[in-house]
Amino acid sequence: MDDAQRVWGLPSDRTAARLARDAVDGACGVLVERDRAAALLLVTELVTNAVDHGRGPILLVVVPEPRCLRVEVHDESSEMPQIGGPTVAVGVWAVCGLQLLAEFASSWGVSRRGFGQPGKLVWSR
Repeated sequence: MDDAQRVWGLPSDRTAARLARDAVDGACGVLVERDRAAALLLVTELVTNAVDHGRGPILLVVVPEPRCLRVEVHDESSEMPQIGGPTVAVGVWAVCGLQLLAEFASSWGVSRRGFGQPGKLVWSR
């Protein structure tokens, strides 16, 4: 895994999650399969949430770290996600995206974007 940060602009539509998975999969390098699967699950959830609840274009940033990837998803909505929000029923499962982050990410967070940019970023490792 090289140490170069990678950035992709994604459309704010249903194709974004697939494009994000492809981007992260290419950046995973030598991550073990379990970590690769978790990274793909998490980026899918983060980007889907940005499409469903965010606003404006989506920016995906992948930063290789010594034993993991830091994945950031930026959008222009100032509304901050909150754990314990509405759940989505999937078959017999009820899933909240932030609960997925809490379960599968080693760490994650949300912050406002800096440098006068509107919106927020949600990140996970």
